[in-house]
Amino acid sequence: MVGETRILHVLPGLGAAGCETFVRNLVLGLRDEPQLTQEIAVSTLPEQFYEPELQAAGIVIHRTDELGGVRSVFKHTRALTRLLKEKKHAGAPFDVVHCHMDYLNAFNLFAAFRAGVPRRICHSHIAGSQAQNPSIITKFYRAVMRIGIRLFATDCAACSPEAAASMFWKRRAAVIPNGIDVARFAAVRGDADQRRTMRRALGLDDIQPVALIVAGMREQKNPLFAVDIVAEIWKRLPRFVLIWCGGGSELPQIKARIAQYGIEEHVLLLGSRRDIPAIMCAADCLILPSKWEGFGIVLVEAQSAGLPCFASEHTPRSANMGACVYLPIDSVDCWANAVTDGFLHGFNARVDDKILRNYDIKTMCDCYKTLLETRKGDIA
Repeated sequence: MVGETRILHVLPGLGAAGCETFVRNLVLGLRDEPQLTQEIAVSTLPEQFYEPELQAAGIVIHRTDELGGVRSVFKHTRALTRLLKEKKHAGAPFDVVHCHMDYLNAFNLFAAFRAGVPRRICHSHIAGSQAQNPSIITKFYRAVMRIGIRLFATDCAACSPEAAASMFWKRRAAVIPNGIDVARFAAVRGDADQRRTMRRALGLDDIQPVALIVAGMREQKNPLFAVDIVAEIWKRLPRFVLIWCGGGSELPQIKARIAQYGIEEHVLLLGSRRDIPAIMCAADCLILPSKWEGFGIVLVEAQSAGLPCFASEHTPRSANMGACVYLPIDSVDCWANAVTDGFLHGFNARVDDKILRNYDIKTMCDCYKTLLETRKGDIA
């Protein structure tokens, strides 16, 4: 890179979710690069999970407009355009706008185009369809957004080959792996003292079968199906407990479903947590029954911590470090049988640490710097 490069990342918010974790890890991983200045624009008005940490690190966070309907999308686009033009007129223009809103990136890219930003990156964080049978309106919307992305993006990037193919079809894209602090998660692998301490803190004994979910409570993560799975496992293993880290809009429905099954004492709803590695140390396996995923970064975190993982068949295989089992999302019994069998007969979790190193934050940052150093449009 020659001279200073000013980057604005545009995303919905900074909650504890996959895309947001990617941006958090990337921004903090590159903060000591002398030629890079990174700022963030979010469309969520309330302060969210990662914001205090990022602000403490000196990262500037801008706000556009809360998304919640067609009109709000245009208000967000106008606010983003205004921000970019104001920075330009103030003598501190952004050289790169990096968009992380999937199909809504078309609006962000258009705003960056109007403001004269020379480098406009569209990043895909999804793979596959967000609906099993999308309506004609949904198909039309995606087709129009793809046209906008093709017109206004100078570069395409994705978290996995599957995510690249899903959004960009045959257009070339740079695959930037979702990086994590591998050492932080690997440090708890096999730590008996840490496991005992965290289990005591959660009111669990040493031999209870414990599964873990680290996911937001929203449609993508298939939360009600997850509760159905837990209820079936409980029938087979009466002392079984699920730990659930994460919050979201479907929390009331989840609580109602848990109460319907009468398994309140067997589901620990912990909300968003900052001690995920320690909680993973207390668990025996991880469950991720998502309807769709761009990558599934929590699978890499869990495998780093030594956990076997049960993931839906709609999760990209690129997140498999050797300890993932993929299951269909149309059979509760299939999931309950697979997890129960693991508890009764032992989990086959052999993590390939050589592959795991490819998903370290440093590797992710190196891939990103390569993208920035590539001549504009060469990857697109």
